[in-house]
Amino acid sequence: MTAGTELELATPAQAVAPLNLFGTTSPSEVVARAASCADALADVIRSKHLYTTIGGRNHVLVEGWTLLGSMLGVFPVCVWTHPIETEGVIMGWEARVEARTLAGQVVGAAEAECLRSESNWRNRDDYALRSMAQTRATSKAMRLPLGFVVVLAGYEATPAEEIAAAPAKRGSKPRQEATRTDVREADSSEGSSPQSPGLTEHEVSF
Repeated sequence: MTAGTELELATPAQAVAPLNLFGTTSPSEVVARAASCADALADVIRSKHLYTTIGGRNHVLVEGWTLLGSMLGVFPVCVWTHPIETEGVIMGWEARVEARTLAGQVVGAAEAECLRSESNWRNRDDYALRSMAQTRATSKAMRLPLGFVVVLAGYEATPAEEIAAAPAKRGSKPRQEATRTDVREADSSEGSSPQSPGLTEHEVSF
């Protein structure tokens, strides 16, 4: 290297983060791809009964939100959980969940709690309250970046776990409790559905 000459090192081009979850900057393309995703989501939610009917409105369960996230590359990550204590007594649990892309970009976040003051959780074990707090935070965090797609699919933007109403009619046949998330750990009962002869609906309280 001659005097006065500086060696310049070549650096790889920095990857440019996508502007949105649909891989295009065209508004019409974003709408078209969101609508296509919503149509596919609606079919699965309806056929697999991943919703709850509350006050005559259909709210998507956490499985539906995580399914939509998988379609668009958004995944829930629990950041922390903490007990909520009063004079040394655990009164409930709170949790924070972030919605992240595979690249690690945070596109949504939410905190939620589950308390013993809620009638359906008064006598539950700590692990159940802790898990429910995570479930509520998960669906709420996923709602922030993905809620409009759920609306395009014909469902309410508010997640089922976020609704404080009880009991709520779940649009499905009863299933094995062990195969579902802790949202189904709430007290439940069964009854026949007048809208669907021969099909039973599951009563779930969140």
